[in-house]
Amino acid sequence: MKIILLGPPASGKGTQGELLENKYHIQRLSVGALIRKHVHEQTSQGKRIEATMTAGKAIPADTYIELVGEWMLEHKDGFIIDNLIRSIDQLNAFDAFSKKNSLQLDFVFVFRVFECEARRRLHIRKAVKNRTDEHDEAIHARFVTFNTSISEIVEYFSKQHSVYEIDTSGTVDAIHQEIVSIIESRKPL
Repeated sequence: MKIILLGPPASGKGTQGELLENKYHIQRLSVGALIRKHVHEQTSQGKRIEATMTAGKAIPADTYIELVGEWMLEHKDGFIIDNLIRSIDQLNAFDAFSKKNSLQLDFVFVFRVFECEARRRLHIRKAVKNRTDEHDEAIHARFVTFNTSISEIVEYFSKQHSVYEIDTSGTVDAIHQEIVSIIESRKPL
């Protein structure tokens, strides 16, 4: 099973991704965690994206494919990816990559959360984890990027895959049950 979780900052992608990983025993990739790892380790890619990430901008599409594409091919039989696409440039890069590699997805979940609720969640998270990309300006910039691109991204995925919009303002358990219910009722054989 191949599952993609899309959404703005603090919409619950990481939390739900972990829950789905544990339930279905499918490898999960948090693109954000992969990027932060490269930045922390100061790899060549990490050095290139650090300033972009701190400004709250989307990672350049070529760097994105470089970081994520190899991982996807290594896990072609099944995966869960948090935040695969954030921008139209990344969407175009993903489209070329998926066509070249005949990649088909089973589920695309689009998480919805109001920016004020996301900010509340991020301030709580910031007290636990000190992330340099979670200052107010960067959060707002990421929301603007998401809201500007999401309609076209959803339209693209809707033409080829099953897309489900999830309101993530509820409890973690209620959101998880909704997602599992969708998967179980439509799970590929």
